[in-house]
Amino acid sequence: MHTTPELLAPAGSRESFLAALDSGADAIYLGSGRLNARGDKAQFTQEELRELVDLAHKRGAKVYLTLNILLHDEELEEAVALASFAHEIGVDACIVQDRGLMRCLARRIPELAVHASTQCTAGTEEAIVAYAALGCRRVVLPRELAIEEIRELTAFAHERKIETEVFIHGALCVSVSGQCHMSHFMGGRSANRGDCAQSCRMSYRILRNGEAFRGEGPWLSPKDLGAFTILNKVMETGVDSLKIEGRLRRPDYVGQVTAVYRSALAELAKQLQPASVLTEDRERSLLVAFNRGGAFNQQFWSDRRDKNFLSGPHTGHQGVFLGVVSEVKADKGSLEFFRSPALPPDYLPQPGSQITLRLPDGSDAASAPCGVVAAGDMSRTIRLQGFHPQILRKLSLPLDVWQMSQVSVPEQAAKGRERRKTPLSITLTQDSAGRIVLRLNEASKEIEVDERVLDPAPGVTEKEISAERCREQLSKLGDSPYTTGDITIEKCPAWRISDLNRLRRSALAELGKIRPAKLQETVAAAETRTKQFAYQDWPLIVTLPFWRLGESIPAVLAAEPLLLLLPAGELAGLDAAGFTELSQKLHAKSGIGALLPPERIPEVADFIEQGLQRLHTAGLQALAAGPSGLPGLADRLGLKSLALISWQGNHLWNRESARALAAEGFTHGLPSPELEAPESADLAEWIGVETDMHALLWAYGRTQSMFTRFCPVGFSRGAEGCTLCREAQFSFADGRDRVFPLRPRRELACAFEVWQSEALPLTPVISRVLAKNANITPLVVFTDESEGRMADILRELRR
Repeated sequence: MHTTPELLAPAGSRESFLAALDSGADAIYLGSGRLNARGDKAQFTQEELRELVDLAHKRGAKVYLTLNILLHDEELEEAVALASFAHEIGVDACIVQDRGLMRCLARRIPELAVHASTQCTAGTEEAIVAYAALGCRRVVLPRELAIEEIRELTAFAHERKIETEVFIHGALCVSVSGQCHMSHFMGGRSANRGDCAQSCRMSYRILRNGEAFRGEGPWLSPKDLGAFTILNKVMETGVDSLKIEGRLRRPDYVGQVTAVYRSALAELAKQLQPASVLTEDRERSLLVAFNRGGAFNQQFWSDRRDKNFLSGPHTGHQGVFLGVVSEVKADKGSLEFFRSPALPPDYLPQPGSQITLRLPDGSDAASAPCGVVAAGDMSRTIRLQGFHPQILRKLSLPLDVWQMSQVSVPEQAAKGRERRKTPLSITLTQDSAGRIVLRLNEASKEIEVDERVLDPAPGVTEKEISAERCREQLSKLGDSPYTTGDITIEKCPAWRISDLNRLRRSALAELGKIRPAKLQETVAAAETRTKQFAYQDWPLIVTLPFWRLGESIPAVLAAEPLLLLLPAGELAGLDAAGFTELSQKLHAKSGIGALLPPERIPEVADFIEQGLQRLHTAGLQALAAGPSGLPGLADRLGLKSLALISWQGNHLWNRESARALAAEGFTHGLPSPELEAPESADLAEWIGVETDMHALLWAYGRTQSMFTRFCPVGFSRGAEGCTLCREAQFSFADGRDRVFPLRPRRELACAFEVWQSEALPLTPVISRVLAKNANITPLVVFTDESEGRMADILRELRR
């Protein structure tokens, strides 16, 4: 069994923080201020943060501060100031999404540990290298990875002394991590700014060729993650940290979930059999705390997809089904219900548990904390009290009984929980002046104190303390984050025991003040990389994201000098002759580039990469991709002299991000389509002047609102023979009758795209900037436009 990973719990309030700490969390993540993914919710003041960091450290736990949103230029200084304060008070790491902020922190606070947020989409080896070059010491892997992907990426990261972290419990985004713009484009609330509107939990109708295909339902709402029953397999990947989602959850949720996982991790570390640790009783406790759809989701980890991925019609807390009401005694304020066969025969909800009664259609009829709970006749039924008699009089059968909360779980009563502690080497010796010296050494820092730190000075005794007693006293590390490692006694002092204890406490206090050593590889060093890419410029870049292999290129585009970006998964199906034939149908000054998916899809990655190598020799001129790592991929595949275009999923929001992308090796930078037109235009102008990149500007077209590895049209994988997406055009329709084009991608192992309902128009601001800046290239995205509409847009661009 590998080393027990860190257990990382959320906290959105002081009560949740204490619940996590009391339940055995090794580390706690939280927010302060407005620059994190919970906006104005669940935040701590700086003084509260200082107090909680001190408390956690005294209890042997770490604290991570979230700075995990995308930032405007004017917000970077505020973020750096908060990170600096956090570093000063001893915060152990900052979780960051914005690569521009990473770049600033690596330069200005290089000793601060930075963790790349899951929103960074660091799901490839090349992305891990890119974030390591920006100073990150840990990457939070995307939630949609399979167990084997986690294992492989963790091994790769460890070879480079980078840690990995994965979410194991809580809400699951259906989108590939960091690649969702749906909330922003549907309602103006950006998930990348901590203001997600939960668009994926809304109900949609699915249309097939404009006609009804599937009725209204939350077709993008997944069940919550829950790795509990496969926790041993997750541990075997070697991952360094296991993360529980839920900064907005109640303190009882945080405490109960943390306690269950803490106990299970400790028992698995002792080599207990998984069957005796990962029990149904414990899983039920987790389900009572919170779940969607009545079960937990493990489909990404097991690399399968089906209808059970979804939460079903109820997207809130489902609870645990207890049974069906058999009798209501309103005058006594009690009811009796038949126990569900799924429950153990002796199971009773704790007094104080929240109980909800539901109608056959799933709607709630009544809810109350239960009082007296007792088994009924022959344990087939359960009697409980707690509902007001007037409420019970209004109810009629049939009614289902659901348990929605519990007061506590047995694991919370456990004492002396084993926390992750760092081995500490201790040496007691004497210096050349005859002074007693205590030296403490752990993996990343060392401290040495001598008897002069003691005030008053130690009293001299006639007899030295024995070596055995010295070891015993120096081993008393209490609630510090350390466990005793090697103890070397070179000199025993002739002191009172209390003075030796004072020296130990002083040394531990000094050790706690030391910050980690500065990273050996800084961003400045990473940016000395020699540019290896030369590329041709084009007056226009057009992408056809809906293009399929075998389809012709619209004549209006074939007549224009441009770079045409086509889906890499489709292009990879061409041989060299087919690619040459396609190229010859374009303008003589045109080129073809490949638009890669926002995440590496293992099932088709080799096929796409081999296709790119083949097409490169046939004249492929560009690669475009969202997440970091594209320049590293081009290096690995030997694809020289290509334009490397940073796509929308790279979240180019500020100048520091542009500098970071240019340093990584991107040749073209596209400001995020989430930016307002004036800000996007200003950033593009700056990129063209101040960086080595060529600036792009979104001129017209739909944006990809979401990319996910789950298909709600076919509920299957390509290997299972589903061909629905090849037979018809699909779309979502919401309650306002807005229609969102869908693109199931069978060639990408049935990944799935949701597109914006309307195209971003060519605004006067963008037109003016393009007219006066010949070094900014307009980007146009055509999806379902007619050739006539395409021609109109191109004419507008030429004005």
